[in-house]
Parts: sequence; structure tokens; C-alpha cells
Amino acid sequence: MERYLINGKEIFDNFCSSSEDYPAMLPRAPEQTYVDRYPKEDEPGSSFKQQRQQQSDYEAEVKVYRALENLEEKGLVVLHNFEFTHYQFCLCDKSHVRDKKKCKGCKNSSNREGECDFLVLGPEFCVIIEVKNISHIGFKSNDPGTVDEMEKQSLALVGTFRKSAEQRDKIATLIKCIDMDTTILQFTAYPNFSKLFKEQFQCSQNMDLRLYDTELSTIIDQEDLSGFHGDSNSLESFGAWWKCNVTHAISCIRKRTEEPESRGNSHDKVRNMILAIWATEKTKCDQSRCSLGRCIMDTDKLLREGQITLQLKKGKKRDRNPGVLQAPEVIRDYIAVQNLTLEQSLVFESEESLLWINGPAGTGKTVLLCGKMIQLAQSDKENKIVLLRFTGKGNNSQLYQRALDKANVQYEEMIAVTIYDNEAASYSQLGELISDKESQVIIINMIDYNGNFELITALLSSITSCYLFVDDIQLLLYYSSVEDCGQVIDMLFELSSSRNVWIAGDLVQGYYYEDAHIVNLVDVIADKLHPGQRTTLSMSLRNTFDLSNILSVIREKFIGSIANRPEIFRMILPTQIPGHFIHGPKTVIHILDKFDVDKFNYVLNTELDKIFRV
Repeated sequence: MERYLINGKEIFDNFCSSSEDYPAMLPRAPEQTYVDRYPKEDEPGSSFKQQRQQQSDYEAEVKVYRALENLEEKGLVVLHNFEFTHYQFCLCDKSHVRDKKKCKGCKNSSNREGECDFLVLGPEFCVIIEVKNISHIGFKSNDPGTVDEMEKQSLALVGTFRKSAEQRDKIATLIKCIDMDTTILQFTAYPNFSKLFKEQFQCSQNMDLRLYDTELSTIIDQEDLSGFHGDSNSLESFGAWWKCNVTHAISCIRKRTEEPESRGNSHDKVRNMILAIWATEKTKCDQSRCSLGRCIMDTDKLLREGQITLQLKKGKKRDRNPGVLQAPEVIRDYIAVQNLTLEQSLVFESEESLLWINGPAGTGKTVLLCGKMIQLAQSDKENKIVLLRFTGKGNNSQLYQRALDKANVQYEEMIAVTIYDNEAASYSQLGELISDKESQVIIINMIDYNGNFELITALLSSITSCYLFVDDIQLLLYYSSVEDCGQVIDMLFELSSSRNVWIAGDLVQGYYYEDAHIVNLVDVIADKLHPGQRTTLSMSLRNTFDLSNILSVIREKFIGSIANRPEIFRMILPTQIPGHFIHGPKTVIHILDKFDVDKFNYVLNTELDKIFRV
């Protein structure tokens, strides 16, 4: 036990003793349990009803995680998915005599003894929260239906509550074994259950299947978590519920029992032991589980590798999510992205010689371009490929470099500028330089492009024998007139008669510059390219679910506030939806009222300090 207490103190000192007014969340993001986004309807021969229910159950937990995360209260440590083994229980319960013959738990002491969804460690108290999701029962109106239906609903509700109470009691017993006098509060959260239907817990004619008032008072419902109370049209934070049901309750308990304000070492012992148990798997305490830096790296790895579907354990069988396909070998091996969405796969397999890919950041445009470039390079050593990048050497350049190196494709990077560098080759000379290069792939980074359209047309005219890929074309469009845009598309058409031409960009970035101008440009694109040649990616994969969801709402609100030409604005602002349920740490959005480098630096340094501190 001593080793556990030391480990727990180290965890608290290193990761939980921040002076911030918010709880320390462990782990720093919700556990990545069910990441798949399943189709709404099952395909013939396959059913994902159970998986969708599990996903819904997990998202109910995430709602509680986010509510706890935003509590404005110091000194709280929130543990998500706390569990303990029989061996750990024995460490805490000194009265338990280990006997494999008399105790079933002692036979397999590493087996899980108990678990709860959330365990909150506060100053001098603990709060146990179990989460239950009953959205599938579905209350559509104030009318619960027939007597039989009411009875079934009541049975389901009371059954979930009773089960949660059993789980909570096991955690409470563990805590009492560490310190008998610890103040413990217990609750069951129903994030998808409205307060309007709370009486459904009491509908059963069987008095044994009804809840007591004291039990009903421990239920956290939808309105408590969201803060919105439809009956009174009031909006309060989850913090208001917490102050009433936890802070005030703790104060009353202390007054009633005359418990001292601080019990010092006794509570520290509980806190340290619980923290160590949470961080220990088998016999090893892994303190890095508490680190924000590790959380970010683990989440980033899932997103970079396209781990957007459940990886089945050996021997487990399940129909594959039809919305997610294994990435082509060229993408898996060289770009290290394991899965593609169905829409990404259709784009990659497109046979159009001229293809315009539009989509928000993080939808996989660069991954598809890079994969197709390597595919062409490996299919024929004589194929020569030119990549024009309009965002310079920083954005996504490492992805291209790593993938081409791994694929053993010889490439060379060139810089083309029109200002600030008199020694750089002009665009009109680049064509000659490209033809002289032995490398299969030539990456041209367009630095400080200032709208010299004549040089762009000269460059396009000089690479007629090459496959052409253009990444982040929106910067070119920003400087282009409607006539220039039409001329570029005509030249791309001409190039595509003998070689593939793939173009990727996010037209919304051009829209923010000048409304009417980008709309006119999109008119030209829609007029000159048939629907098969212009495709839109909508699923955000590179961002966490939380950030994708925010961006989706912002985008939809923005679309709703402008114009009445949906066919045009869907090209500029395509629908953006999360492509998975990979959650990340708390999303913080800083809104600046003007462009200010000093403010940018301050915000960046502040957020980086948080990462390195925890």
C-alpha cells in the first residue's frame, strides 16, 4: 500500500495541483472507446444496432465528462473510468484475509472487482457518478402510453438505476476501507433523459419497483447537465446544480456531524490511493496517463493514422463499418493512413483525368493527392509529376517529404517567388528546369505569390508532358479575375487531355477575402467543370470530434446567414461533419477582434504552457 500512496502523491503533485479554477481531468480527454461513425441505416445483410447503442452509451458519458470539465471550482480531480481489482481492494481492506479456497476473488485477484464512470475527488469528499443511457427507450411526449407501456418503461428505468447503485456502492465500499470517515455522495446521470419524464420512475404498480424520494434526488438529468430548463425557459450552468447538490450538501453534512473543515492526512490518503489505483494496470503505475502532452500525442496519432474504426480483437467478428474502408496499400504503406471514408475512397478511385477536390481543412485532400502521386510514380518510372503548392514550405510539406522518402520516389523541391528573392528562377524558366531534372517528382513551393498571372500561364504552358497536382489552389483564385480563372481552367483541361490533373483547395478561404469575387469565380468553375470533375469532401477527419462539431455548427450558421444560391454556396462552404468520434482535450476558442501578432503570440504561449506544465 505504501508504494501506491507514494505514486498517488506524485500524480497529484505533478498533474493535479494546478491553480486553475477548473477540475483536473484524468485522463485529459474522454477515453477513446467507440470511435466509429456508423451509417444511420443498416445495409442489407448487416446490422449495427448494437454498435450504435454502444456509441450512444459512450457519448452519454462524454456529455458528463464535458459538464464536469467546465465546472468553475478549484481543487477537484475527476477520474474517468475508474476501476479496481480484487488485489487492490485487499490492499485497502486490512480485515480481508486472502484465502483462495474461501474467497472467489482471491483465486483471480487481478480480475476487476468494481468500476464506475466518474469518481470526483474533492477537498475532504468524494463524488461517485455512474452514467446510464436510456435514449433508446424514447419518450416522445408527455403521454407515456398504455399501462403496459408505462410498466415496461418503469421497469427499464428502475432497472438501470438499481444496477448503477450496485456499481456505486462497490466504489463507496473501497473508499470506506481506506478511510471510514470520508464523506461520499453518489449520483446516477441520465444525460439523454428529460426532467419532464422523471415521474416515469414511479409508474410501476409494484411498489418494489419504484424509487424512493431520496433515490430520485440522486438522479442527474438532461437539464441539469445542459443547464437549460424548458419549463422555466431559464439557462443555468451545470455549476449551479453542483453547488446545490454537492457543495451545499457537503456543508450540511459537516454541520450535522460536526465534522472538522479539514481532515488533512486522512483525505490525502484516500486521494493518493485512489489516484494510484486509477493509474495502475496490473502491477505498473503509468503516470504518463495523466499527462496532457501524452493525451495530445495519442489523440494526434489516431487522427494522423486514420484510426477511425474499431480495431477488432483476435477472434472477434463484426461486420465492417460500410462508411469506412481500408486505405489502398499505397496510402497505408507510405502515408501511414490506415482507413479512408467512403467518400475519400471514391475520390481516390476516380478515373476523371481532371479532378477538382474541394473541402475544409482536415478532410484528407493532401493525403489523396500524395497517394495518387506515389501511385503514378511507381506505376511507371518514366512518369514525371509536378506538384504546385501555394502555401509555401510549411503547410503539409512534411507529409509529402516523408511519404516520398518512404516510397523511395526521387523528388526535388524548388522555390518560385516573384518578389523578395532576385536569384530565384522565374516561373517561365521553371518549365525548362523541370525537364532537365532527373527526379520523378518536382515540388514547386509558390512563395509570396502576388498575382502575376502571366507567369502562372507561362509555367502551365511549359509542363505539358507532366502529371500535374495543385494543392491549396485558393490562393491563386484570390488573385485571379473571373477571366483569369476561366483561362486557368481551360489550360488545365488541355493538360488533362494527356495527363492527369488533380486540384485541391478550400474555396471558403477565398470567400472570406471578398464575397462577390469568389462567388463569380465559383460560377466559372461550375460552368466549365461537369459534376463528375468537381467533388467535395465533407467529413472532417484530421480534427477531433469536438473541434469538428464546433466548426460544423459555425459553417452551417454562416451558410444560413448568406444568400439564396445553395448550389454555389455548397461549393464554397460544403457541409462539414465529424467523420468519427475521436475526442480530444478541452477545446478552447480564442476570438480576436483584430489581427494582432502580439495577441497571437500571447495566446499561443499560454496554451503551450498548459501542455508543458501538465
